[in-house]
Amino acid sequence: MPPDTRANFLAFAQREFREHRALDKKDFAAIEYLLRKGERQLDIYQSPGIKNLR
Repeated sequence: MPPDTRANFLAFAQREFREHRALDKKDFAAIEYLLRKGERQLDIYQSPGIKNLR
């Protein structure tokens, strides 16, 4: 991740957490789904072809 776009990646991660803030702590299916989704996104965003997020 280029240093000049780091703020965009950080803002994206913060938005994702805020979006799911109200998720019930006992909703294990949703939590597991979001963890798997986040892991897939992280793998994609770590690839050399990704330069920036909007």
